[in-house]
Formats: sequence, structure tokens, C-alpha cells
Amino acid sequence: MAFFRKCKRQVVYSIVSTGLGKNAVISMLPLETQNIITALSAIVSHVRGHQKGAEIKEQLVRFMVSVGLQKDAGFIRFRDLAQADAPLRKAFDLLCKLFNFYDHNPHNRDLQPHFERVEGYFKEVEKALTALLGPHYQTPEDAKRLGFIMSEVATAQFFSDVWADASLEDHMFDLYNTMNIYTQFHYHYGDKDN
Repeated sequence: MAFFRKCKRQVVYSIVSTGLGKNAVISMLPLETQNIITALSAIVSHVRGHQKGAEIKEQLVRFMVSVGLQKDAGFIRFRDLAQADAPLRKAFDLLCKLFNFYDHNPHNRDLQPHFERVEGYFKEVEKALTALLGPHYQTPEDAKRLGFIMSEVATAQFFSDVWADASLEDHMFDLYNTMNIYTQFHYHYGDKDN
């Protein structure tokens, strides 16, 4: 059985490595996830360069595929991901509040302590997901993927750089809307696992 899981993984990752395949996989994700991937990769492209933005997009898609493969293999259930929900909500909620100061901070408030709190929440998310998914990673690259993503887009320095760049308004608004929608809804799992 492990052989077939490995083959399935190789085929899926081969598809994801092409531009068309990556876009096909993204189109199958929930709309909110699509919006986060699109907005984050655009923001990273602008702040850190096009190559880094493309790399983040690919790593995010590969991470989502990895989660899907673990679910298909029966290693996890989507309800298990709720372990990371509370700190993710706190991070998104605080970022949504901080959005009020994006391109409009008339009293020159120091946002750095708030960015550091958000980074702390994302570290909790990373810790919860690593504990859940880590035992089932197939390769060392899978194990490093989440850490790479978080080190690029979930740091106080990244948020500080983004908030300092007024030209990102459209992408920031898209990201804000998606995070705000996420924080408004709570997921309840019944007997069936989705």
C-alpha cells in the first residue's frame, strides 16, 4: 500500500510542478484558500521579488496537496486540522484589525508589537500542524515545507515590510476579505468527516 501512496504522491507533485497543473489544483481548492494563495503570492512577489512569490505559491499548493494526500491515505481527517484553528483565527483577527492601519496611520502608532503577536500565533499554528502532519510526511522536503512557508510570510518583519508598502492595497484588501470571512464562520464537525 505504501508503494501506491508514493506513486500517487509522485504523480500529483509532477502535475503540480507545471503551471497548468498548479492552476488546476488551485481551482479545486475552496475559494477562500484560492484567494489566500493568490493574494499572498502577489504580495510576496511585490515585497520579496517575483521568484520568491512564485516559490511561495508553489510551496503553498504543495502543502495543500500534501494535506489532501494524508487525508486520502487515512492518516488524518479534516476535523483534525481544527487543532490549528484557534491560533489561526487569532492571527487572522489581529491582522484584520491591523489592516485599519495599512496606508493610514495618522498617529504613527508602533505596530511592531502587534506583528510580533501575530507571528507568535502563526508559530502555534505551525507547531500544531507539524505535530499532526509530521509523522506522515514522506520526504524531508515535505517536512521542511510548512516551516519554509511560515518563515517567509508569517513573520513580524514580513508584516512590517508589507504594511510599509502602500502600493499593495488591492492585494491586501483581497487578503483582508478572505481572513475576515474565515474569522466569521466556525466549523462544526458531525459524525461524517469532510
